[in-house]
Amino acid sequence: MINVEKVKENLSNLRGKSIKIKYSLGRNKYESYDVVIKELYDYVFTVLISDLEFVKSFSYADVISKLIKIDINWKEKKMLITNVEIYKLRKEGSKLKGLATVYLDNEFVIKNIRVIEGEKGLFIAMPSRETKDGKRVDICNPLNQETRNKFEKAIFSKYYEN
Repeated sequence: MINVEKVKENLSNLRGKSIKIKYSLGRNKYESYDVVIKELYDYVFTVLISDLEFVKSFSYADVISKLIKIDINWKEKKMLITNVEIYKLRKEGSKLKGLATVYLDNEFVIKNIRVIEGEKGLFIAMPSRETKDGKRVDICNPLNQETRNKFEKAIFSKYYEN
């Protein structure tokens, strides 16, 4: 059984460190704050919300009752692809072979990732839009090759599964 003293002890070890607090809004909805723990008092502790330069207080009871969740390793976590859906297209002569939907951490979805047949085999194209001058620009895209490889592996694995 977790008690106030144990919560205080754990929080005192985190004072001054960057953590993530998720505050329950009910029905599995949360507000997330990137915070630094500032002070510990008898019944409450204060945090500095990093991006707002704002101090907020929470009670130890909030932690015990799981009204708030504290994630101390949030910066070290890697994004997980938790699901991939494929819609194959079978249009004769088309290089577009399918559309993928990718779910990240069961919290974010990217739709309309195109699976295209190129000269060297299949490749993926991220969702894009056309600009006024007719150019295509990505709406979102991986920031590094490791992440692109992760997307390709998950999408192609699901594509060839069927």
